[in-house]
Amino acid sequence: MPRNKVRIPLAYKVYFIVLISVAFCAIFIGVFNYYENKEMLRENLGSGLKKIAQTAALSIDADKLISINSAKDSSYLSIRRYLLDVKNYNNIEAPLYILKRIDQNTASLLVTTEPGSPFGSIYRLNPTLKRVLNTGKSDFSPIYTDKNGTWISAYAPIKNQREFLAGVLELNHQIGYYIEQLRYRLLKIMALCIFGFLMGAFLGIPLLKPILNSINILSIAASEMEKGNYDYEIKLKTSDEMGQLACAFEKMRTAIKDYIEKLKDAWLNEKKAHLESVKALSEAIAVREPYTKGHIERVSKYAELMASELGLSRDEIETIKYGCVLHDVGKIGINVDLINKPSKLTPQEYEKIKKHPHMGVQIIKGIKFLERARDIILHHQERYDGKGYPHGLKGEGIPISARIVGVADAYDAMSSDRPYREKLNKNEIISRIKKESGKQFDPKVVDAFLKIKDRLS
Repeated sequence: MPRNKVRIPLAYKVYFIVLISVAFCAIFIGVFNYYENKEMLRENLGSGLKKIAQTAALSIDADKLISINSAKDSSYLSIRRYLLDVKNYNNIEAPLYILKRIDQNTASLLVTTEPGSPFGSIYRLNPTLKRVLNTGKSDFSPIYTDKNGTWISAYAPIKNQREFLAGVLELNHQIGYYIEQLRYRLLKIMALCIFGFLMGAFLGIPLLKPILNSINILSIAASEMEKGNYDYEIKLKTSDEMGQLACAFEKMRTAIKDYIEKLKDAWLNEKKAHLESVKALSEAIAVREPYTKGHIERVSKYAELMASELGLSRDEIETIKYGCVLHDVGKIGINVDLINKPSKLTPQEYEKIKKHPHMGVQIIKGIKFLERARDIILHHQERYDGKGYPHGLKGEGIPISARIVGVADAYDAMSSDRPYREKLNKNEIISRIKKESGKQFDPKVVDAFLKIKDRLS
């Protein structure tokens, strides 16, 4: 069995969209705030560290730096003592380094405050240090992380009076504590966002109920109208947009209902006019053939009973009733003396009688509401074995409505006095109809006739 899709009300969809949008906005603001503060931290710490490096670099004798050949040189020792003073004065925990370029990608260690670091150690140039060596201008690095923590570094060039770049002073500052504070702040913002989201969801549910109720009322009203029930009144008394929509919906419902009522009245009036026209035609036939008085009503009754027994639709039965009234309308165009002739017709006279189905079709041609009876008028004289007229249709090729009327017409003709014979008794008529099953009449229609025969007059 196919699974039923879960229907989520529109109000819930809008509600969740708003909540999710608010949550995303809050999270975005929190993350943006984190990275913005992180950049501000880099700018502030980096600028301060750069100024210290610049000031310290100005006091270092570049020529002494150039003359250093080992860690035991007096120049090395004096510069190292100076760097230790700078480190202690500015409360810098990380070692200070002075580096000189070897090539485009490496530098060697000249002086450091770090015990145990060998003179001449090789270092790979990072992008910031390379930029300082290339431009000769102080700068500070982005925030970076290594195995020892999170850092920011500042670099200042050391030049002599001839602007020769003797080396670069490197200051490093560990800022892991500040980054942790920023992350903690971000987590607090996230927690507040989640709390706000949950509180908003909890407090917003009661506000949803009136909206859901309004939508449900409109949904039921639309469903009822779809079923054709325009009497379902929309009872929604609110002053908001949903109330305005309900008011417009109600006006539309009443307008459609009024229009349908007018259409029904017009249809009933048209149908009444149709029936009056049909009755007028049947009365014209009755005037010409007095012996057929009541024939149309009886044939219509018999045909309706058989059609119901065969399970035909309401519209098909309605068409058969029209056809019964009009099935012999073509006889209006045939000489009345020929129709009422008491003796047997000659072959020439019979050929004239056989024209009445075509005449009937011509009479109703162009009259739209009567054309529904065309098949019955044209084919009610056809035989199941194909020996009837006017087209010699056979079996299922004859419209079912015409096959039904053919049996009803024959039964009434045999049970009525005619100019050329007296009526037959009911048992003899039934016997003849049974005998003609599969010949003149459709066996299915004969079976239906036999089931309703006791209800015939």
